[in-house]
Amino acid sequence: MRFNLLFLLCGTAGTLSAQYDRGIQVQSYGGFVFPHHEEMKRMEQHVVGLEAAWYAKGTGFKAMDRHFWSPRLGAGMLFLRMGDSLNGSVFSPLGIIEFNLKERARSTTTMRCAGGIGYFTRPFSLDGNLRNRANGSHLNGLMQVLVTRRQYVGKNAEASFGVGITHFSNGNWKFPNWGVNMLLGQVGVSWFFAQTPANRPSWPLYNADTPSLRGFWNVSVRTGRRQIAVDDNRNFNMFMGEVVYHHPQSRSRLWRLGLNYFFDPIYPYTKFGPWPIKNRALGSVSELSLLFGHEYRVGRVGIIADAGLYLYRPTDSKRMYYEAVGFKYYLNPHVVLMNRLRVHLFTADYIEWGVGFNLPDKQIKKPLFKKEFVLF
Repeated sequence: MRFNLLFLLCGTAGTLSAQYDRGIQVQSYGGFVFPHHEEMKRMEQHVVGLEAAWYAKGTGFKAMDRHFWSPRLGAGMLFLRMGDSLNGSVFSPLGIIEFNLKERARSTTTMRCAGGIGYFTRPFSLDGNLRNRANGSHLNGLMQVLVTRRQYVGKNAEASFGVGITHFSNGNWKFPNWGVNMLLGQVGVSWFFAQTPANRPSWPLYNADTPSLRGFWNVSVRTGRRQIAVDDNRNFNMFMGEVVYHHPQSRSRLWRLGLNYFFDPIYPYTKFGPWPIKNRALGSVSELSLLFGHEYRVGRVGIIADAGLYLYRPTDSKRMYYEAVGFKYYLNPHVVLMNRLRVHLFTADYIEWGVGFNLPDKQIKKPLFKKEFVLF
């Protein structure tokens, strides 16, 4: 009944006024958990939820808003109830960026990307919830992609509806970790009542009017942790380093090419075997890979998508390639914080956390491709 009332409110919402561009958004969710592994079939349940967020239409920095078509930024809290006591519920603070794909006179179509850390009330436990085979920890990372239609139907509000995928995973921090995937639809209402402060300074590290494109080298060191089995829950610490060249395609897009080194002590591991293993050769716990990827830059934030091909690995227990997605935050032009989820054919390996150092290239670079696909 509460969610139906929200649906009715959305139908009477108003349009965004040019005077106000900051406000609140409330939206409800409905959908289901869809199992992507046979051990998760019992977890197929209906999902209902609610989200409240502070929203801003545009960043307030004129050059950046002009280049990115005034992206929407938000921060809020998400609640999802995932069926019965087997799945439990999840609470998650999240950050939101929403890109305008198609602007019309009375509406706009957007793609929303959100990330956060969710708290699960009913993870797997040996003494309380053996049937939950997807999630072994209370804390899980959140990734969400929604395509949304926003309808202007009044003076200073919007109605919205959309559909997308929400994913939770702990990156093998604690077993089990098949991850939780949900297909969700959403209906919401936004009310804008505040105004962006006038004459804001330029966004640091960003000037959309700069014609020169310079690449840079990035040297990064990162670490992670993972488990292997439910019944042998020892923790293994991973370390990696990389050298990557960033070649600019435009002011917001960079191609990434470099080398990764991974220290992975799991290769000589056997379940319930002695640990640590003494006198192991460095080659038995090392991986070397060639990396190719892309970074989409929005101010201080970089969204990366990588693919790697192993040049060396001790055994063929892993696939010969990997995929990775992650985020970067530029503290200044030379220092960047970074996290990345590495997977093998959509099976999570672990989450990397670390810091990188940028070494700028003095030469102006031409884009690798004369034409590029422009989505936003």
